[in-house]
Amino acid sequence: MKPKQKVFDYCLEMILRKSIFVWLILLISPPGTFAQTDSANPKFFNSFLKDGKQILIAPFHWDKKDVANLTLATGATAFVMLYDEKLQSFVVRNQNKGLEKFGDLVIDPFGNGLYALPILGGIYLSALSSGNKYDKNMMLLSLEGFIFSAGLATGSKILAGRDRPVYSYPWYAHNFNGPLNDFPADGSFVSRHTSVAFTLATILSRGYGQEKKWVPIVAYSLASMVALSRSYQQEHWASDVLGGAILGYVTGRFVFDLNYNRVRDSKVNILSKTY
Repeated sequence: MKPKQKVFDYCLEMILRKSIFVWLILLISPPGTFAQTDSANPKFFNSFLKDGKQILIAPFHWDKKDVANLTLATGATAFVMLYDEKLQSFVVRNQNKGLEKFGDLVIDPFGNGLYALPILGGIYLSALSSGNKYDKNMMLLSLEGFIFSAGLATGSKILAGRDRPVYSYPWYAHNFNGPLNDFPADGSFVSRHTSVAFTLATILSRGYGQEKKWVPIVAYSLASMVALSRSYQQEHWASDVLGGAILGYVTGRFVFDLNYNRVRDSKVNILSKTY
C-alpha cells in the first residue's frame, strides 16, 4: 500500500506558486506596460465575476434538455461507482512502479497547473507583445476556466467527503463522510486534476479546433491520461475521474460559450487585418 500522505516535491510546488504569481502580476499590470497592447485586466476581472455569477445561477434556468443531460451524467457516474472496488482491484493487480512514477512526475502536473499555467502564461505574454487579441482572450478564458473548475471540484470534495482509495484498505468505495467531516477539501469525489484538465482541453479545443485539427486530439488525449493516471496511482476511484471529466467538460463549454461573441469578434479582427 502507498503511504496515506504523499509528499509533494518542494521544487515543483515552488514552480507552481511562481507561475500563479506571474499570472497575478500580468493581470494587475497597468495599461501601457506592454507595447502594442491595451490592458484587458479590468475586462478580465469583470468577466470573471459575471461568469462566476452565471455559473451559480445556471441550474435555476435549466430546461428539459439540461435536466436530461444531468440525469444521464449522474446515472453514468453512479453506474461506474457500483464497480469502483472491482476496478480498483484490477488497477492494483496491474501496478507498475515505472508507469506510476511517470504518471506522478510527467502526467499529473497537467492537471494541477504546474505545466498548464506556465504554458498559458507564455502564450499570453507572446499575444501581449504581438497584439494578438484572440490568443490573449483565449488564454484568459483558459485561466478563468482553470479557476472555476478547480473551485467547483473542491466544492464537490467538501460536500461529498469521500475517502480516497489510498486511504481505504480493504477497499470500500462508498465511504462518504459529508461536509461536516472537518471540511475535507482533499477528498476523493470528484478528481480536481481531471476536472481542470478537461476544462482546459474543452476551452482550447473549441477555440482552436476548427483551424487546428490536432488541438482537440492532443488536448483530450492529455486530459484522458491525467484521468487514468489519477486512478492508476490510487488517488481516485474510477467514478471520481468520470465525474471530474464530466464537470470539466461542462465547465469548459459553459465558460467558452458565455464569452463566444467577444472571442469571435477578436478573431474576426485578426483575420480582417491578415487579409
